[in-house]
Amino acid sequence: MREPDSATRFVKVDEAKDPTQFVKYLEAVTSTDFAKAYKQLTFSLLDIRPGSHVLDVGCGLGDDVRTLAEMVGSSGRAVGMDYSETMVNEARRRTIGTGLRAEFLVGDAYHLDFSDSSFDATRADRVYQHLHDPNKALGEMVRVTRSGGRLAIADPDWDMLVVDSSERTVTRRILALHSDEHPNGWIGRQLPRLFQKSGLADVSIKPVTMIVNDYALADPIFGLSECAERAAEKGIITKEERKRWLESLEDARREDCFFSAVTVFVVCGRKL
Repeated sequence: MREPDSATRFVKVDEAKDPTQFVKYLEAVTSTDFAKAYKQLTFSLLDIRPGSHVLDVGCGLGDDVRTLAEMVGSSGRAVGMDYSETMVNEARRRTIGTGLRAEFLVGDAYHLDFSDSSFDATRADRVYQHLHDPNKALGEMVRVTRSGGRLAIADPDWDMLVVDSSERTVTRRILALHSDEHPNGWIGRQLPRLFQKSGLADVSIKPVTMIVNDYALADPIFGLSECAERAAEKGIITKEERKRWLESLEDARREDCFFSAVTVFVVCGRKL
């Protein structure tokens, strides 16, 4: 679930040379059975019902907001907010003709443009890994959630990305760089503490592991070959080590024994 362009990242989608690469990336991830399963888990934890008012922070292409709109019905409200105008425009385009009452707005996770206690439930999916100040963003989600309402955030811990390779030391160096290049690669393990310190009650933690046995899928999702290239450019590994590492992954692909996995933590809490 790595962003497709390390130089721009999702916080700068609109500044990218080709913003559509991010659209294609989100489509690829969202289409996986793994993503569908943990997304459904967040909906269940939030206790979404007909008439609920729900906010999705960092809504991307709006798939989850459209699902939420179906769940809350005509008497409810489903709002998606994203920092990227590209994403919001695409989400709106994909909602045309669906008959769903889904709203999409350009906004900032650090300054949500909603009144206090506006929503029964708020969520963010794979957003906080891109934030330098997750505590501030969570404070905003808490603010706009009503008393008794629920908040859910799902994000990976990138130090829990594993790739099987005969090149153990090289693998560790490459994957450490992969984690460190994210603004917040450790957010998965930090979310429980952030929830507790925000005064949320009934905090639950659900780890969900994504297993990818197909190298052709793992490479673009996790950015393995690109990260190996950057590791070599930075002198973290040698060019020869990069070559051997990529060859080990290709060998595993040919032998049908490639393995990679990452753990996403789904954390939910209730506002008192």
